[in-house]
Amino acid sequence: MKKLSNAIDRFCALHPRLGVPGLMRYIVIANAAVYILSLFDRSGMLYQVLLMDPQAVLHGQIWRLVSYVLIPSSNGFWLIISLMFYYWLGESLERLWGSAKFTVYYLSGALLTSLSALLIYFIDGVSLPVMGADYVNAALFFAYALTYPDAMVRIYFIIPVKMKWLAILEAALYVFSVISAAVAGLWGMALLPIIAMLNLFVFFSPDFSRRADQFRARRRCSSAAR
Repeated sequence: MKKLSNAIDRFCALHPRLGVPGLMRYIVIANAAVYILSLFDRSGMLYQVLLMDPQAVLHGQIWRLVSYVLIPSSNGFWLIISLMFYYWLGESLERLWGSAKFTVYYLSGALLTSLSALLIYFIDGVSLPVMGADYVNAALFFAYALTYPDAMVRIYFIIPVKMKWLAILEAALYVFSVISAAVAGLWGMALLPIIAMLNLFVFFSPDFSRRADQFRARRRCSSAAR
């Protein structure tokens, strides 16, 4: 994975114009627009056209591989809060990485989520529609937390919490969901969060490797001190 991460870095450095500057801004605006339009769509047809439906994709409706990220994952006031939050995360990462790398990260997360839904269809025989970019946004959240672990956010605008603690809690919930699905024999569902956020492991593999080396070095120092 480290070699793949380095290859992606080189590719993005050589092709900076392949990125979409301000991608997260467009995603947020599209989410808001789709939500407003959905208020007038009593049939629910708009969401039905955009959602990731494995059966529909296999019948040629390939736009669904990415269009589902335009469906808002929440409603009303919480939609505004979530869009502001993920816009902040996305803009911060794009400023750090550049638009090309951020675009690759976001779109690869969207495609991996779609791949997960297709695998569930083939492995578990369940056509699981995907509505909203929950896993894509989770990959953004973890990427930001790994990059800025001590950044402070305020839950409900009151309680200050560092990003690293929120990330640890979120990771524990994902591990629990994977174990629960595996115990139930739903192997496709167990693989869903792992595959959907595989881009996180690829992009941060050098960081994970460095932290693992530091941990081993500390253990060797502790053993020598004894």
